Amino acid sequence: MNIPIKDLSWFLRYWLGIILMWRSYDPLFISGIAGFADYLDSLSIPMAKIMAYVAKSAEFFGGLMIVLNLWTRLFAVLVIIVMAVAVFVAHKGLILTEAELAFNYLLLAILLFFNPNIPFKIFKSK
Repeated sequence: MNIPIKDLSWFLRYWLGIILMWRSYDPLFISGIAGFADYLDSLSIPMAKIMAYVAKSAEFFGGLMIVLNLWTRLFAVLVIIVMAVAVFVAHKGLILTEAELAFNYLLLAILLFFNPNIPFKIFKSK
C-alpha cells in the first residue's frame, strides 16, 4: 500500500515566519533597537546600530514574506545569513545550549530554501 506524503512546507513557513515577526516586532516598533545595538557593539560588530536595524528588519520582513509565500527563497537566504551570524558569532556556536533557538531557526530557513515545492522563479509564468 502506497501512502501519499503530504507537503507540510506551509506549516514550516507559517511557524518560522510568525515566530520571526514576533521576536523582531518589539525591538523594531516598540521598545527600540538600542539594547540590541549595544549587545552587537559589545561583540565588536562594526556599525552596530545599522547592523541591528538590518538584522531585525531582515527577521521581521523576511518572516512576513515567508508567511505570505512571496520570494520565499530569497528571504530564507536573508534569514539564513542573520541566524548564522547569531549562532556562530553572537552565541559562539554553542548549538546545544545558548544558541539552540537561533540554530533551530537557521535549520528551518535552510529547509525552506531547499524545499522542492517552492519554485525558484520569482514571478509565475503564464
